[in-house]
Amino acid sequence: MKYLIKKDRLVEFTVSMINPEIEEYSIHEESGQYQLRNREGKCVINYQSKSKELYYDHSLWEYVSKFIPIGYDTDTFKEGVQEYFNYQFPDLIVKRVYGANIV
Repeated sequence: MKYLIKKDRLVEFTVSMINPEIEEYSIHEESGQYQLRNREGKCVINYQSKSKELYYDHSLWEYVSKFIPIGYDTDTFKEGVQEYFNYQFPDLIVKRVYGANIV
């Protein structure tokens, strides 16, 4: 028997998994870049205000995907990252979301 989870539930689950992982954020005054960091101080989400692009670190995808059934795709994860970011910063516009190795 095959069980399917609706996409909106997966996005909601993604947001609920990301939320406790983010401990702090900073905004670079000159560039307007937002950096959201995990418990270890590593930047896992980065927002470029000039291009309105949002980047998530691959380590965040790896962490969340451990708890999701097979078939969970990166597009759904991207929606979850964007929804999380939009909830935290509702006045900012996100045009694109990318996975990256954030240094």
